[in-house]
Amino acid sequence: MALPLFGGAALGAAFETLFGEVKILIEKAAMFKGKLKKIERKLVALDQPIKKLSDMVNEKLKKLSITHCHIDTFP
Repeated sequence: MALPLFGGAALGAAFETLFGEVKILIEKAAMFKGKLKKIERKLVALDQPIKKLSDMVNEKLKKLSITHCHIDTFP
């Protein structure tokens, strides 16, 4: 579940960190295991929408980058 770390870097990194920490807590915190599993399921459900959002951000940044480079090449 690795997201590209270009345009969606902050979003992807934050999501990956949150997901990783929840998985660690599930293993260690027996008292809250049920609630943590529920959080994990919600994070899994958010994985694809976040990947799509990250891809959209990356695509927009690529277009801006191309436009910016194109403008810079003219005298």
